[in-house]
Amino acid sequence: VVPIIHETHFFLLHRAIHWGPLYKWVHSVHHNSVNPSPWSSLSMHPVEQLGYLGVAFWHLIIPSNPLLALY
Repeated sequence: VVPIIHETHFFLLHRAIHWGPLYKWVHSVHHNSVNPSPWSSLSMHPVEQLGYLGVAFWHLIIPSNPLLALY
């Protein structure tokens, strides 16, 4: 169940931040990387980072193996 929640959370959040106002305010930081590299995936607005880290709170609601938190 946890991987399904994780993937759904990521998809919905990423879809939401590609919406006009949120894209311009939040997600454009990620897409403005001058030299794209694997590290560019970590280049994001703090609001976006909080949204992605929010998926970790599911582990407080649904009992799960700590290794799944790394997924």
